[in-house]
Amino acid sequence: GIRPFEPGDDLRDLDLHTLARSGEEEIVERLSGRQLKVFLWADLSGSLQKSEEAFFPVRREIRDMAIGLLAFSAWNAYSPVGLCAFDREILRFFPAGPGENYCEEIMDWILGREYAGPVPADFPKAIAFLMERVPPQSLVFLISDFQDPVFE
Repeated sequence: GIRPFEPGDDLRDLDLHTLARSGEEEIVERLSGRQLKVFLWADLSGSLQKSEEAFFPVRREIRDMAIGLLAFSAWNAYSPVGLCAFDREILRFFPAGPGENYCEEIMDWILGREYAGPVPADFPKAIAFLMERVPPQSLVFLISDFQDPVFE
């Protein structure tokens, strides 16, 4: 919409066409077009069970904190959140959904999961899966320790 200019408004938001045509100072209020869907692509392979030092948390705990931080940050920005959890298989796919309860459902699944021994990650399979299911206008975060022959 358009509204009259008020002191303190950002000059970059002035409607220059109206200003040139009539001399009136008006501000163009822009709303963000659409929200990006946020997908968290989480490596749940066995390499994340290790800890580097006795004083540091296990990599899995760091990964889980990152997933929670990103999921609830996206929810706070009114963006739908989805999750693709994988190791050598696709373990679970949550399509992008809105709301705090949906983020809590994702986190409950992540935190309540039993971890099965040293299972390697299959990144090519996970990439192929995501390419089929994630819309082009999405923001994807890969959360991994990259302990895989693909990255060595």
